[in-house]
Amino acid sequence: MNDQTRGELSDSFARMCALSGLNPLLGRLYAAVFLEADPVSLGGLCEAVGAAKSTVSVAIRKMEASGAVVRVYKPGDRRDYYAATSDPMTVLTGWHREHLERELAIWKTVSGDVQKDICPDVIARRMKGMTQAAQRLGALLHV
Repeated sequence: MNDQTRGELSDSFARMCALSGLNPLLGRLYAAVFLEADPVSLGGLCEAVGAAKSTVSVAIRKMEASGAVVRVYKPGDRRDYYAATSDPMTVLTGWHREHLERELAIWKTVSGDVQKDICPDVIARRMKGMTQAAQRLGALLHV
C-alpha cells in the first residue's frame, strides 16, 4: 500500500473518531495497527502517528479496554506489541460502549424523572420514544 492511500485511510479513521466525539489520535492509532500484518510495538506506533510515547500509551490502553486492539506478547521480547481487532462490530460496539455507557446511564436516570415531573403529553410521547431508543442502543451495545 502506498503512503498516500495509507494516509487517506488514517485520516478517515481519525475523522470517524472525531465525529463520534473521540480523540482523532485513536483513529490514527487504529489505522497504524490495522494496516500492519504483524503486531506493532509502542515505539512503532509513536513513529507511525508522530506522537509522544506517553500520549500513545494512554490512548492504546483506552483502545485495548474497548476491544479495538489486543496486546500481543513475543517470546524473549519485553516490549508490548499491539494488533488490530479485525471484527468491525467488535471495534464499533466496544468504542461506543466505552464512551456511551455513562451517557446511557444518565439518560436512564433522568428520563423517568422528566416524564413524571414536567412532561405534557406531547413531550411524554417524545421522551418515551427516546427512552426506547436508548434501551435498544444499550441492548445492542450490551450496556
